[in-house]
Amino acid sequence: MKKPVFIIIMVFLVGAFAFTGCGETATTPAPAPTSAPAPTSAPAPTPSPAPTSAPAPSEVIELKFAHHMTPESGSQKLFDEWVNKIEDQSGGRVKFTFYPASSLVPPFDAYPATAKGICDVNETVTSFFGSRFVLTSITDQPGIPWHRIEDIPLVFNKLMEKFPEIQAEFKEVKMLFPAGVPGPNIHHTKEVIRLPDDINGMKLSAETPYSKVIELAGASPVSLGPPDWHSSLERGVVEGILLPAHVCESHKVYPLVPYHSRINMSGQSVQLIMNLDRWNSLPADIQKIIEDVDVWMMPAFTSYQVQQVDDAIDRMKAMPDQTYVDLTAEEQAAWQPYYQPVVDEWIAEREAKGLPARAVYEETLRLIEEVSK
Repeated sequence: MKKPVFIIIMVFLVGAFAFTGCGETATTPAPAPTSAPAPTSAPAPTPSPAPTSAPAPSEVIELKFAHHMTPESGSQKLFDEWVNKIEDQSGGRVKFTFYPASSLVPPFDAYPATAKGICDVNETVTSFFGSRFVLTSITDQPGIPWHRIEDIPLVFNKLMEKFPEIQAEFKEVKMLFPAGVPGPNIHHTKEVIRLPDDINGMKLSAETPYSKVIELAGASPVSLGPPDWHSSLERGVVEGILLPAHVCESHKVYPLVPYHSRINMSGQSVQLIMNLDRWNSLPADIQKIIEDVDVWMMPAFTSYQVQQVDDAIDRMKAMPDQTYVDLTAEEQAAWQPYYQPVVDEWIAEREAKGLPARAVYEETLRLIEEVSK
């Protein structure tokens, strides 16, 4: 009995063992974890272009503008306007510095100083340079029948076009524009001058060609520049002076010469000139700006000079200590015989040097009638 029981127990144990082994499924080893793909690095940012520096401003062109008029004069006001137009239109690329009242260049050196580059721009007065402006000086000759002072630059330009000899008188500079100015009046320390006989024996400050007129009338001409006017009148070196009325006023000469005679002796030409090398060095667009402004300036400057003279005379007439007289037609006519000999001498001297002086004179008379129509 014991033996069957033992067998049953053994069978039971073996089955249980087998059952346990079979029920334990062999564990399939977990696959090795695949490593996550290495993160793709973000593309490197494209470097920003280096900031471009603002373009350097163009070099400012500095120009020295010298002249003999005072800082308070009407001429200075008009020069200011001319300069402002050029500076504005150039966008600040051009800058002028003024040297008024002969502070840089004496008036009788205006042309050579500009040609040499001591200044870049200057105003030349034809009558200050009689020996240089040999034919240009036709505009200033006494008795030339100018109907309007505004006609002077128009005639002058036409003379320049026709006569290379006149062009050659400005070959060392750039002519910016010509202009006209009313001729001189006679301003005296002691008396009103009406007739040629009134100045016989007097010493008067005057420039060519007016000096020749008063010399024919018996006076002694003395050549003086603006810096010497006051001292020469105060010391009695001269008894009077021939000047346009507005110059007499702006240079404050009139308190020394309270007697004024308005005499229609002539007109005057002036020119604004520039150093030639300086002009040639300017960019083409700057040259054009200046030339365009000159088209406005030429008639504006001349008209302004005429208005200045009229205004100066009116102001002096209103002063109780000033006497200003307009010569009558008969008194004006009394001066005529002293004009033509000066013109005849002007022609003869130049013709003797082979210059076409008579042709220039006759063409001037013809052009005056042409432009005044």
